[in-house]
Formats: sequence, structure tokens, C-alpha cells
Amino acid sequence: MTNAFHSNSIEDNGERIYGGEAGGYIVRFPGGVTLYHAGDTAVFGDMKLIGEIYKPEIAMAADRRCLHHGPRVKRRSAFAYLGSNT
Repeated sequence: MTNAFHSNSIEDNGERIYGGEAGGYIVRFPGGVTLYHAGDTAVFGDMKLIGEIYKPEIAMAADRRCLHHGPRVKRRSAFAYLGSNT
């Protein structure tokens, strides 16, 4: 499990309740393919470290255009930080 930078809460009867820490996952499949799902996060510098250590062939990130960075920035982070092309 990795860091993800995103606040998290739920609404219950008009009250905001803290929903826990955001996170991402690194999954290594049989055969050696590695996937990194960043979760619902903004781009952050440790993505470079994740790329160097785990070398994911597949990188996934949430694409909620109204929040955080759009798809162009997230795709750029996949290339620059992770070394992933997917």
C-alpha cells in the first residue's frame, strides 16, 4: 500500500465525518507484471521512487477532472515519475 494525497470524508445527516486515509496499491501478478494504482490522489514526488523501486508496467489513477490534476498531468506523471507507458 502506498500514500495518496487526498482528503476523505462522508456525509451523514448533514455532518461531515472523516473517512480515513487515502491510499494506492502496488500489485505484482504471476508472470512478473506489476501494476500501480495510485488511488484518488494528486501527483506527488514519491511516485518517482515508486517507479524506481517497483517498475510498474501498468499505472492507473483516478480521473476526476473537477478535482486534482486532469488526465494530461496524470499521464505525464506516469511517464516522468513511473517510467510506465500505460
